[in-house]
Amino acid sequence: PNDNLARELKKVGAAPDLILLDLCRSARGRLGRDWISNARKAVDAMRAAFPDTGILAVTDDPWSCDAARFEVLGTRQPNGVTKMRPAPSRVLYGDESGILGDGSAAPMQWVGGTSVVADGFTGNLEGTVARLRALGKLLADRGNPTASDSLREIITKVRRSACLPGSLAEFSAFLEREHADSAAADTMTGYRIDGNLSLLHDPRQGAFQVSAKDMSTAESDALSLIRASEKATPMASLLEASLTPIIRSSSRTVVVLRNELIADFTADRLSQKFDKLEGRIEADMVRFTTRQGLADLAGVAPSYRSQFKRAFIVAPTRQSILEILSQPWLPDEVLFLADSDTLRFAARDARRLAS
Repeated sequence: PNDNLARELKKVGAAPDLILLDLCRSARGRLGRDWISNARKAVDAMRAAFPDTGILAVTDDPWSCDAARFEVLGTRQPNGVTKMRPAPSRVLYGDESGILGDGSAAPMQWVGGTSVVADGFTGNLEGTVARLRALGKLLADRGNPTASDSLREIITKVRRSACLPGSLAEFSAFLEREHADSAAADTMTGYRIDGNLSLLHDPRQGAFQVSAKDMSTAESDALSLIRASEKATPMASLLEASLTPIIRSSSRTVVVLRNELIADFTADRLSQKFDKLEGRIEADMVRFTTRQGLADLAGVAPSYRSQFKRAFIVAPTRQSILEILSQPWLPDEVLFLADSDTLRFAARDARRLAS
C-alpha cells in the first residue's frame, strides 16, 4: 500500500493484455485493514496508466467479492448519480488455490452435510460489539487510525473471550500447568484489553473527545464482559449442553476448534466435566481437532470416516464457516456454535455460496 504505483506503472513498456488483481485472503492481509481503499487506489492508477486494459479481480469469499464489485472495480453512474455501478462478476468453485488451469478437473462431488444447524448466543456481547464498531468507524473517519485499530482489537479480544470453551481462569490454569509461565502469559495477552484501554485514554489520541459518554459506556461494557469471562463463558455452556446427548452415542463425533491449543484445553476441561469422555477420546469416539484435522479426516478410507456422524464447529470465524461448508466431505450432521454477530454475517455469505 505504500508503493508509488503510478510511478512504477510508467516504467512498464507496452500496455499489458490483462491485469490480474489478487484480492484473496493473503493478498488482503498484505494490503492491510484498509484493503478496499488501497485496492481502489491501485485500480485508479492502473486505469489511468492503461485505460484500454481489462482488470480481472480474483477473490475467495462472497463478502470480498461484493466489496470488489462495488467499491474496488465499481464505477459511478453518469449525470451526477452517486450510486456505484458494480463490475460484472462470476462465481466459480474450486478446492485448489490456483487461478488458472487446463479445465480438465472433474465435477465436484459433495458428500454428507445433510443437516446443517447453527446455535449461538448474544446477550450483552452483540450490543457492546456494535457500539465499539460504530466508535471505531467514527474515529477512522476523523483521521485517528491508531485509536480505531485499538477499538478493533478490543472487539476481537471481547469476542475471543466470550467464545472460549471455558473460563479465562480455567484457560490460564491449563496454560500454567501444561506450558511455561512465559508462554502462558504471552497467550493470555490476547485476552486482556488493559493495554488497549490505556491507549484510548492517552490524551494524545483524543479518542474520548469523539464522544466521552459513548466511549465510557462501551469501555465499561467491554470490561464487564471480560470480567464475566474470568468465571464462565457463553460458549462453554453452549458446548456442554450440545455435547451431553452424544457422550453415550454409538457413532463417532468430531469437535473442531480454532487451533491445537484450544482443542487440547477443551478436551482437558470437558474430560473433567464428563466422566466417560476421556475413555471415548482414547477410543477415538470423540475427537477434538482443528479445521485442518477435519480436512485430514476427509482423506481417510470412506468406511472409517463414515463412522463420524456429526461435527461440532466451535467458535469459527466468518471465513472458516464458508471454508467448512464448501468441503467435499462432511459428517451427516454439522452444528456451528458461535456468537450471533458471526452467525448473522456468515448466514448471508452462506446464501451467496449456496446459490
